[in-house]
Amino acid sequence: GPQRRIGVGPELMAPEEISRYVPGFRAPGLALAAFERQAAVADPHRTATAFAARAQELGARVYTGTAVTAIRLRDGRVEGVETDRGFVRCEWVIHAAGAWAPRLAAGIGVDLPVKPGSLSVCAFDPRYEGWSTETPTWMDLDTVTYARPDARGLIIAGSDHDQKGDEDDGEAGALNRSAPAEPDPDVYHGAPDDLTAALVYERIVDRCPWAEGARLVRGWIGVDAYTPDYHLIFAEAPAGSRCLHVTGGSGNSFKLSPAVGEAVAEYVASGSCTYLDTQAFSLERFATGRLFRGAYRMHILG
Repeated sequence: GPQRRIGVGPELMAPEEISRYVPGFRAPGLALAAFERQAAVADPHRTATAFAARAQELGARVYTGTAVTAIRLRDGRVEGVETDRGFVRCEWVIHAAGAWAPRLAAGIGVDLPVKPGSLSVCAFDPRYEGWSTETPTWMDLDTVTYARPDARGLIIAGSDHDQKGDEDDGEAGALNRSAPAEPDPDVYHGAPDDLTAALVYERIVDRCPWAEGARLVRGWIGVDAYTPDYHLIFAEAPAGSRCLHVTGGSGNSFKLSPAVGEAVAEYVASGSCTYLDTQAFSLERFATGRLFRGAYRMHILG
């Protein structure tokens, strides 16, 4: 199939076969299923701290609990950053502030078309022996709902409709009404409301009836950063300033971070990048209407 031609090798199967891997999975209404055996889940906190630890081993200084309040330029070039603990002088700024990126960029006259959006996650305790840490993540593309096990065997579930819907969108829009359409990342910290948790629960039970009665253990809402075409911005702006904006990954930044980090390192070291086509991720694409299009005919969700 087309996915195999680009190096992705999912195993296609009849929907009824899903229950071989996800015990008790119901497949009514599904036409086809795909199973990617090489896919995996990485713990975001452990991954981030591992990156930081390795950077420190190589000589970097890591400041936790420190907020950057402004980027400073002198004569059109980076001088450093202001933080809530004082000024830090530097030759380059790698601006990867996510939902905070637009306000920091505005301070140096750069308009980043990045908007914050919220995604809710619910954790349920199924108390079901068939659901274990070895159970694969499953995702229903009809409702854009996913479920996976965590290290304790809980069901971690959510819906990617969260950051797009509104109250006029029916059930999809009802998801995550507890979060504002464009949350302020400085003040918004919350958990999914009862309606959101109930809708996620219903979608899980619809596919896995054994989950009926599963107890909601906890829930949380994260704030991400989205661009109009749901793809990253990789751009030095103002031109020649040595401020490299790397933001707006729209839910994809975590899994792309090793490749993006490689591209950032090359760009800072040489002033250019052969690792990726930086023009495809430029700021200018939004003004010209030449939004990002993948090299293949398939697209990611988003």
